[in-house]
Amino acid sequence: MEIPRTVVAGRPFADGSVSIGLYLTPGEPLDAMRVLERHARLALSAGFDGVTLPEHHGTQPGYVTNPVLVATHLLAHVDRGWVAAAPTLASLRPAPLLAEDLAWASLLSGGRFGAAFGAGYDAQDFAATEVPFEHRMRRFRQVTAQVARRLGQDAGDDGDDGIRFARRMSIPLLIATKGQRNVEHAARIGAGLFLPPLPVDDSRALVDRYTAAGGAGPVTITRWVWLGTHPDEGERALNQGASGAQRDQLWLDSSSVIRVESGTDQAELAGRLSDIVDASGGTNLNVRVRLPGIDAAETAEQIERVGEIADRMRERTAYRVVERTRG
Repeated sequence: MEIPRTVVAGRPFADGSVSIGLYLTPGEPLDAMRVLERHARLALSAGFDGVTLPEHHGTQPGYVTNPVLVATHLLAHVDRGWVAAAPTLASLRPAPLLAEDLAWASLLSGGRFGAAFGAGYDAQDFAATEVPFEHRMRRFRQVTAQVARRLGQDAGDDGDDGIRFARRMSIPLLIATKGQRNVEHAARIGAGLFLPPLPVDDSRALVDRYTAAGGAGPVTITRWVWLGTHPDEGERALNQGASGAQRDQLWLDSSSVIRVESGTDQAELAGRLSDIVDASGGTNLNVRVRLPGIDAAETAEQIERVGEIADRMRERTAYRVVERTRG
Protein backbone atom coordinates (compact mmCIF):
# COMPACT_ATOMS: atom_id res chain seq x y z
CA MET A 1 0.00 0.00 0.00
CA GLU A 2 1.33 3.45 -0.93
CA ILE A 3 1.88 5.68 2.08
CA PRO A 4 -0.29 8.80 1.68
CA ARG A 5 1.20 12.26 1.61
CA THR A 6 1.17 13.99 4.96
CA VAL A 7 1.25 17.74 5.57
CA VAL A 8 2.07 17.78 9.26
CA ALA A 9 5.12 17.01 11.36
CA GLY A 10 5.51 13.67 13.08
CA ARG A 11 5.07 15.20 16.52
CA PRO A 12 2.16 13.73 18.51
CA PHE A 13 -1.00 15.88 18.37
CA ALA A 14 0.57 18.27 15.84
CA ASP A 15 -1.69 20.93 14.33
CA GLY A 16 -3.87 19.40 11.65
CA SER A 17 -2.96 15.81 12.52
CA VAL A 18 -5.50 13.00 12.39
CA SER A 19 -5.10 10.09 14.80
CA ILE A 20 -7.18 7.03 15.67
CA GLY A 21 -7.99 5.40 18.99
CA LEU A 22 -7.46 1.64 18.99
CA TYR A 23 -8.88 -1.04 21.27
CA LEU A 24 -8.27 -4.68 22.08
CA THR A 25 -10.49 -7.27 20.44
CA PRO A 26 -12.14 -10.03 22.51
CA GLY A 27 -10.19 -13.23 23.04
CA GLU A 28 -6.90 -14.43 24.46
CA PRO A 29 -4.69 -11.50 25.51
CA LEU A 30 -1.73 -12.37 23.29
CA ASP A 31 -4.00 -12.92 20.29
CA ALA A 32 -5.66 -9.58 21.01
CA MET A 33 -2.24 -7.92 21.13
CA ARG A 34 -1.30 -9.35 17.74
CA VAL A 35 -4.52 -7.93 16.31
CA LEU A 36 -3.77 -4.56 17.93
CA GLU A 37 -0.33 -4.57 16.28
CA ARG A 38 -1.91 -5.27 12.87
CA HIS A 39 -4.50 -2.54 13.37
CA ALA A 40 -1.77 -0.05 14.34
CA ARG A 41 0.32 -0.87 11.26
CA LEU A 42 -2.75 -0.66 9.07
CA ALA A 43 -3.80 2.71 10.52
CA LEU A 44 -0.38 4.27 10.08
CA SER A 45 -0.05 3.01 6.52
CA ALA A 46 -3.63 3.92 5.60
CA GLY A 47 -3.19 7.62 6.32
CA PHE A 48 -3.36 8.33 10.06
CA ASP A 49 -0.58 10.30 11.73
CA GLY A 50 -0.80 8.50 15.04
CA VAL A 51 -2.55 6.00 17.28
CA THR A 52 -4.00 6.56 20.74
CA LEU A 53 -4.68 3.99 23.46
CA PRO A 54 -7.24 4.58 26.25
CA GLU A 55 -7.10 2.98 29.69
CA HIS A 56 -9.62 1.12 31.84
CA HIS A 57 -9.45 -1.72 34.35
CA GLY A 58 -11.94 -4.28 35.59
CA THR A 59 -14.72 -5.37 33.28
CA GLN A 60 -14.77 -2.68 30.56
CA PRO A 61 -13.85 -4.60 27.37
CA GLY A 62 -11.39 -3.42 24.76
CA TYR A 63 -9.18 -1.22 26.93
CA VAL A 64 -5.53 -1.75 27.84
CA THR A 65 -4.58 -1.47 31.50
CA ASN A 66 -1.20 0.21 30.91
CA PRO A 67 -1.28 2.45 27.81
CA VAL A 68 2.29 3.68 28.33
CA LEU A 69 3.64 0.12 28.25
CA VAL A 70 1.50 -0.91 25.27
CA ALA A 71 2.36 2.29 23.38
CA THR A 72 6.07 1.55 23.79
CA HIS A 73 5.44 -1.99 22.55
CA LEU A 74 3.52 -0.80 19.49
CA LEU A 75 6.17 1.76 18.59
CA ALA A 76 8.66 -1.08 18.29
CA HIS A 77 6.35 -2.75 15.76
CA VAL A 78 5.57 0.20 13.46
CA ASP A 79 8.00 2.09 11.24
CA ARG A 80 6.20 5.43 11.03
CA GLY A 81 3.81 7.61 12.98
CA TRP A 82 3.38 8.13 16.69
CA VAL A 83 1.52 6.45 19.56
CA ALA A 84 0.03 8.14 22.62
CA ALA A 85 -1.24 6.85 25.95
CA ALA A 86 -4.50 8.75 25.72
CA PRO A 87 -6.28 8.95 27.98
CA THR A 88 -4.20 7.29 30.68
CA LEU A 89 -5.49 7.58 34.23
CA ALA A 90 -3.04 9.77 36.12
CA SER A 91 -5.03 9.50 39.36
CA LEU A 92 -4.03 5.84 39.69
CA ARG A 93 -0.27 6.38 39.73
CA PRO A 94 2.36 8.19 41.83
CA ALA A 95 3.60 11.27 39.99
CA PRO A 96 7.36 10.42 40.14
CA LEU A 97 6.82 6.95 38.65
CA LEU A 98 4.45 8.23 35.98
CA ALA A 99 6.96 10.91 34.96
CA GLU A 100 9.71 8.31 34.70
CA ASP A 101 7.53 6.00 32.60
CA LEU A 102 6.62 8.82 30.22
CA ALA A 103 10.23 9.93 29.93
CA TRP A 104 11.51 6.48 29.04
CA ALA A 105 8.67 5.85 26.61
CA SER A 106 9.60 9.05 24.80
CA LEU A 107 13.31 8.20 24.79
CA LEU A 108 12.76 4.67 23.51
CA SER A 109 10.48 5.95 20.75
CA GLY A 110 12.75 8.75 19.59
CA GLY A 111 10.12 11.35 20.48
CA ARG A 112 7.19 9.55 18.80
CA PHE A 113 5.26 9.29 22.07
CA GLY A 114 2.72 11.53 23.78
CA ALA A 115 0.14 11.27 26.56
CA ALA A 116 -3.23 12.62 27.64
CA PHE A 117 -4.23 12.35 31.30
CA GLY A 118 -7.70 11.46 32.54
CA ALA A 119 -8.94 11.62 36.12
CA GLY A 120 -11.07 8.49 35.85
CA TYR A 121 -14.79 8.16 36.45
CA ASP A 122 -15.31 4.41 36.84
CA ALA A 123 -15.04 3.15 40.42
CA GLN A 124 -13.86 -0.24 39.13
CA ASP A 125 -10.62 1.32 37.90
CA PHE A 126 -9.86 2.54 41.41
CA ALA A 127 -10.91 -0.70 43.10
CA ALA A 128 -8.71 -2.71 40.71
CA THR A 129 -5.66 -0.61 41.53
CA GLU A 130 -6.47 -0.15 45.24
CA VAL A 131 -6.58 3.63 44.96
CA PRO A 132 -9.33 5.51 46.86
CA PHE A 133 -12.11 6.78 44.59
CA GLU A 134 -12.81 9.78 46.80
CA HIS A 135 -10.94 13.04 46.16
CA ARG A 136 -9.70 11.69 42.83
CA MET A 137 -10.06 15.09 41.14
CA ARG A 138 -7.81 16.75 43.68
CA ARG A 139 -5.33 13.92 43.33
CA PHE A 140 -5.55 14.16 39.52
CA ARG A 141 -4.62 17.82 39.52
CA GLN A 142 -1.78 17.24 41.98
CA VAL A 143 -0.31 14.34 40.01
CA THR A 144 -0.55 16.02 36.61
CA ALA A 145 0.95 19.25 37.92
CA GLN A 146 3.88 17.32 39.38
CA VAL A 147 4.41 15.32 36.17
CA ALA A 148 4.32 18.44 34.01
CA ARG A 149 6.81 20.13 36.33
CA ARG A 150 9.19 17.16 36.38
CA LEU A 151 9.16 16.88 32.59
CA GLY A 152 9.31 20.65 32.00
CA GLN A 153 12.28 22.39 30.44
CA ASP A 154 12.93 24.50 33.55
CA ALA A 155 12.78 21.67 36.11
CA GLY A 156 15.71 21.11 38.40
CA ASP A 157 17.91 18.05 38.59
CA ASP A 158 15.91 15.24 40.19
CA GLY A 159 18.56 12.58 39.65
CA ASP A 160 16.81 10.58 36.92
CA ASP A 161 18.76 10.38 33.64
CA GLY A 162 15.68 9.37 31.65
CA ILE A 163 13.77 12.46 32.70
CA ARG A 164 16.73 14.77 32.10
CA PHE A 165 17.20 13.57 28.53
CA ALA A 166 13.47 13.36 27.78
CA ARG A 167 13.05 17.05 28.63
CA ARG A 168 14.90 17.87 25.42
CA MET A 169 12.05 16.23 23.49
CA SER A 170 9.31 18.22 25.22
CA ILE A 171 6.81 15.35 25.50
CA PRO A 172 3.33 16.47 24.40
CA LEU A 173 1.05 16.28 27.45
CA LEU A 174 -2.72 16.84 27.31
CA ILE A 175 -5.55 16.83 29.83
CA ALA A 176 -8.61 14.72 28.99
CA THR A 177 -11.60 16.46 30.53
CA LYS A 178 -15.01 18.01 30.08
CA GLY A 179 -14.75 20.19 33.18
CA GLN A 180 -14.13 23.93 33.32
CA ARG A 181 -11.83 23.72 36.31
CA ASN A 182 -9.65 21.12 34.61
CA VAL A 183 -9.26 23.10 31.37
CA GLU A 184 -7.98 26.02 33.46
CA HIS A 185 -5.67 23.58 35.24
CA ALA A 186 -4.36 22.41 31.85
CA ALA A 187 -3.56 25.99 30.92
CA ARG A 188 -1.71 26.57 34.20
CA ILE A 189 0.55 23.55 33.83
CA GLY A 190 1.25 24.09 30.13
CA ALA A 191 -0.72 21.08 28.90
CA GLY A 192 -3.08 20.78 25.94
CA LEU A 193 -6.64 19.44 25.87
CA PHE A 194 -7.99 16.04 24.81
CA LEU A 195 -11.74 16.57 24.73
CA PRO A 196 -14.32 13.77 24.77
CA PRO A 197 -16.89 13.66 21.93
CA LEU A 198 -18.94 16.59 23.23
CA PRO A 199 -21.43 18.71 21.31
CA VAL A 200 -19.64 21.43 19.35
CA ASP A 201 -20.94 24.30 21.50
CA ASP A 202 -19.79 22.57 24.70
CA SER A 203 -16.33 21.93 23.27
CA ARG A 204 -16.03 25.52 22.07
CA ALA A 205 -16.94 26.89 25.49
CA LEU A 206 -14.21 24.77 27.10
CA VAL A 207 -11.62 25.78 24.50
CA ASP A 208 -12.48 29.45 24.93
CA ARG A 209 -12.10 29.11 28.70
CA TYR A 210 -8.77 27.31 28.19
CA THR A 211 -7.51 30.03 25.86
CA ALA A 212 -8.67 32.78 28.21
CA ALA A 213 -6.67 31.10 30.99
CA GLY A 214 -3.53 31.25 28.85
CA GLY A 215 -3.70 27.78 27.32
CA ALA A 216 -1.71 27.48 24.10
CA GLY A 217 -1.25 23.73 23.67
CA PRO A 218 -2.82 21.31 21.19
CA VAL A 219 -6.57 20.81 21.42
CA THR A 220 -7.73 17.36 20.31
CA ILE A 221 -11.34 16.90 19.24
CA THR A 222 -12.56 13.29 19.38
CA ARG A 223 -15.33 11.62 17.40
CA TRP A 224 -16.64 8.12 16.71
CA VAL A 225 -16.69 7.71 12.93
CA TRP A 226 -18.08 5.19 10.45
CA LEU A 227 -17.67 5.37 6.68
CA GLY A 228 -20.93 3.91 5.41
CA THR A 229 -24.12 3.35 7.34
CA HIS A 230 -23.07 2.59 10.89
CA PRO A 231 -24.85 -0.19 12.78
CA ASP A 232 -27.38 1.41 15.17
CA GLU A 233 -27.06 -1.44 17.64
CA GLY A 234 -23.33 -0.72 17.93
CA GLU A 235 -23.98 2.90 18.85
CA ARG A 236 -26.61 1.88 21.40
CA ALA A 237 -24.28 -0.70 22.95
CA LEU A 238 -21.49 1.86 23.10
CA ASN A 239 -23.65 4.23 25.13
CA GLN A 240 -25.09 1.47 27.31
CA GLY A 241 -21.61 0.30 28.20
CA ALA A 242 -20.52 3.81 29.17
CA SER A 243 -23.65 4.63 31.16
CA GLY A 244 -23.51 1.30 33.01
CA ALA A 245 -20.10 1.93 34.52
CA GLN A 246 -19.90 2.33 38.29
CA ARG A 247 -19.18 6.00 38.36
CA ASP A 248 -19.71 9.41 39.79
CA GLN A 249 -23.10 10.11 38.24
CA LEU A 250 -22.33 13.84 38.11
CA TRP A 251 -20.15 12.99 35.11
CA LEU A 252 -23.12 11.58 33.22
CA ASP A 253 -25.34 14.15 31.47
CA SER A 254 -26.82 14.82 28.06
CA SER A 255 -23.43 15.83 26.64
CA SER A 256 -22.09 12.36 27.44
CA VAL A 257 -24.19 10.68 24.74
CA ILE A 258 -21.91 9.30 22.02
CA ARG A 259 -23.12 9.86 18.46
CA VAL A 260 -21.35 8.20 15.57
CA GLU A 261 -20.51 10.52 12.68
CA SER A 262 -21.24 8.41 9.63
CA GLY A 263 -21.73 8.89 5.89
CA THR A 264 -21.35 7.15 2.56
CA ASP A 265 -19.67 10.05 0.76
CA GLN A 266 -15.97 10.34 1.60
CA ALA A 267 -15.64 14.03 0.75
CA GLU A 268 -18.77 14.96 2.69
CA LEU A 269 -17.70 13.04 5.80
CA ALA A 270 -14.18 14.48 5.67
CA GLY A 271 -15.59 17.99 5.35
CA ARG A 272 -18.07 17.48 8.18
CA LEU A 273 -15.35 16.26 10.54
CA SER A 274 -13.09 19.16 9.62
CA ASP A 275 -15.99 21.55 10.24
CA ILE A 276 -16.52 20.01 13.70
CA VAL A 277 -12.87 20.51 14.62
CA ASP A 278 -12.91 24.10 13.39
CA ALA A 279 -16.20 25.05 15.07
CA SER A 280 -15.01 23.44 18.31
CA GLY A 281 -11.78 25.43 18.32
CA GLY A 282 -9.67 22.29 18.00
CA THR A 283 -6.24 21.92 16.42
CA ASN A 284 -6.29 18.21 15.60
CA LEU A 285 -8.71 15.28 15.31
CA ASN A 286 -8.86 11.87 16.97
CA VAL A 287 -11.35 9.33 15.61
CA ARG A 288 -12.50 5.93 16.83
CA VAL A 289 -14.18 3.27 14.68
CA ARG A 290 -14.54 0.54 17.28
CA LEU A 291 -18.15 -0.42 18.01
CA PRO A 292 -19.43 -3.28 20.20
CA GLY A 293 -20.40 -6.32 18.16
CA ILE A 294 -18.04 -5.48 15.30
CA ASP A 295 -15.31 -8.06 14.73
CA ALA A 296 -11.61 -7.45 14.06
CA ALA A 297 -11.93 -7.82 10.30
CA GLU A 298 -14.71 -5.24 9.98
CA THR A 299 -12.85 -2.91 12.32
CA ALA A 300 -9.77 -3.25 10.08
CA GLU A 301 -11.90 -2.42 7.05
CA GLN A 302 -13.13 0.76 8.73
CA ILE A 303 -9.59 1.72 9.79
CA GLU A 304 -8.49 1.47 6.17
CA ARG A 305 -11.55 3.21 4.70
CA VAL A 306 -11.48 6.13 7.14
CA GLY A 307 -7.71 6.34 6.73
CA GLU A 308 -8.26 6.96 3.02
CA ILE A 309 -9.90 10.33 3.80
CA ALA A 310 -7.35 11.37 6.44
CA ASP A 311 -5.46 13.58 3.98
CA ARG A 312 -8.62 15.54 3.19
CA MET A 313 -9.35 16.05 6.89
CA ARG A 314 -5.72 16.88 7.65
CA GLU A 315 -5.30 19.51 4.94
CA ARG A 316 -8.55 21.32 5.78
CA THR A 317 -7.92 21.20 9.52
CA ALA A 318 -4.30 22.37 9.24
CA TYR A 319 -5.34 25.25 6.95
CA ARG A 320 -8.07 26.40 9.34
CA VAL A 321 -5.76 26.22 12.36
CA VAL A 322 -3.27 28.45 10.55
CA GLU A 323 -6.02 30.88 9.56
CA ARG A 324 -7.31 31.09 13.16
CA THR A 325 -3.78 31.68 14.42
CA ARG A 326 -3.23 34.50 11.93
CA GLY A 327 -6.61 36.00 12.81
